[in-house]
Amino acid sequence: MLVLLVTLSACGLRLDTPPPPVPTPGPTESARAEFVSATQDLIEQARSAAQRAEGDLAAELNALAEATQEHLEAMGGTWTPPPRPSSPGNATPSGSPGNATPSGNSSTQPQATAEDVLGTLTDLTENSEVLAQDIWSGQTATLIASITVYRDGARHRLRAELDQNDEPAGEPAQLPQDLGSAATELCRTLDGLGYAYEVRAARSNGDHRTEAAQRAEGYRTLARQVAEAAGLAGTESDPRSASYDIGTDLAETITSWQAELVPAWLALIGDAQPQDRPVLLSHAQEAAVRAGLPADTAFPGLRQS
Repeated sequence: MLVLLVTLSACGLRLDTPPPPVPTPGPTESARAEFVSATQDLIEQARSAAQRAEGDLAAELNALAEATQEHLEAMGGTWTPPPRPSSPGNATPSGSPGNATPSGNSSTQPQATAEDVLGTLTDLTENSEVLAQDIWSGQTATLIASITVYRDGARHRLRAELDQNDEPAGEPAQLPQDLGSAATELCRTLDGLGYAYEVRAARSNGDHRTEAAQRAEGYRTLARQVAEAAGLAGTESDPRSASYDIGTDLAETITSWQAELVPAWLALIGDAQPQDRPVLLSHAQEAAVRAGLPADTAFPGLRQS
C-alpha cells in the first residue's frame, strides 16, 4: 500500500482531489454554436427539398446547399472542450460539449419542401439582431453579415421560383450618427447612382421617368446623410460631385454601381457599434436585391483582407 501511494504521488495524482470541472463554452462560442446549428439544418433542408424539385428550382436549392456548406466551414464549426487530464474513474460525461451531436437526422426527418426552405430563410434573415450582440469581433460580424445577405438573396430568388409576389421593401432604419471616414467610397457610389438615375429620368417618360426620378432623389438623399454621418459634408474630403462619368451603357453602369454598394456597406460593419450593425446590414441587403447577385456567390460583398 505504501508503494502504491508513493507511485500515485509521483504521477501527480491525489486520491483526495476531485476531477477538474467540465469546460463550458463562453458566450461567443455558445452563439457561434447556435449559428452553426441553424446553418447545418438549412443545408439538410435545402438538399432534401432539391431531391423533389426540378429545373431552375432544383438548381436554386442545390446552389443554396453548396453555398451554405461554405458558410458552415467559414464559421469554424462547433465548440469542443480542451482535453482534461485523465484520472482514475474520470471518464468524460456523456452530456459534455465534446460529445454533443447534431440533433437533426436527415434519415429520420420528413422530406422538406421548397416552401419549408423559404420559411427557414425568412426566419434567419429577419433575425438580424444576432449582429447586435457585443460578442462578435469586427471580422466575424462582417462574415455573418455577408452570409445573411446571401440568405436574403436566396429568399428573394426562391419566392420568384415559387411564383410568390415579393414583399415590398421596408424603409431602412435611420443611419448611425457616426460612420467614420471609411464611408467615403459608399458616399461617392450612392451619389453617383443618384446622378445616373437623374440621367435615366431625363431620357425616359411616363411612369419610367417618375420611377427613375424617385430613385435619383433617394440615392442623392442617402448620399447626403452618409456624408453628414461620416463628417465629410462641407469638407475637402466630400466625394460628392454634380456629375459623374456614366459611360456609354447607362444600364450597365447602374448595375455595376449597385453591386459596389454591397461591399461598401459591409465595410462599415466591422468598426460599427454592435447596435448599429443591423441597420447597416439592412442597407446591404437592399443593395444586394437591387443588384441581383448570383446564387453561386456564397459571400456577397466580402472583401479579402
